[in-house]
Amino acid sequence: MDAVLTQKSWLLFKKVDTPPKSEITSAIWHIGWGAENMKETYQELLDNGTKFATPITDISDIGGGTAQGVFFFTYVDGPDHQLIELNTANHHHFGHIHMLSKDPIAAGQWYMKEFGLVWRGRGTPSREPRMYKGYQIGPSMSLMMDNVNIIIFPMEYAKTEWPDLWKDRNDFESTAGHVTDHIGFSVDNLAETIARLKKDGVKVTDEPGAALGGKLQIAFIEGPDKVRIELVEER
Repeated sequence: MDAVLTQKSWLLFKKVDTPPKSEITSAIWHIGWGAENMKETYQELLDNGTKFATPITDISDIGGGTAQGVFFFTYVDGPDHQLIELNTANHHHFGHIHMLSKDPIAAGQWYMKEFGLVWRGRGTPSREPRMYKGYQIGPSMSLMMDNVNIIIFPMEYAKTEWPDLWKDRNDFESTAGHVTDHIGFSVDNLAETIARLKKDGVKVTDEPGAALGGKLQIAFIEGPDKVRIELVEER
């Protein structure tokens, strides 16, 4: 299996006959890495011939206030036009998965309930819309799974950023077949997990089966906003 291990996460690659969809019409928007020095990293990648979908941009004021020069991001135009964000961080690790949702609060609470993700916040998540430079970025959720931050923005962001794609669209496509086809969680007991999820009304799209010569047991479910989710039990 073609794969890359980065900290506690695997990135799996599957060869397909036709290019996967890269348009942001599914709920998985992009994946992201940290960079200790964004300006140096950006220039190094430019010198190495890396293509960018978005140049380095200062968004230091995204949390409010007037700060400048402390938080930058850029989008790499990755293989098959996979969007890969680089952003200011105190590490150079695989840092986050950024998703979109019709209801970010409900989606975040689903991941907390079903897979134990931890909300990065206090009190009760706000459902108030929040704007940044003409884009709706709230309500939103920020969750942690091990060292990976899962961020969920409202669908309205997509409607502003890609108006032609979303002109007559009011729902997400399944992530299946897109350049990021699915996300995955490891579980201790797949059979018990599937039984619990079914009891909670979760749609199981692929029942448990063996993979890698029986070394793994895997199944697929459908999460909020038609996100394809793989569950893996290592034997």
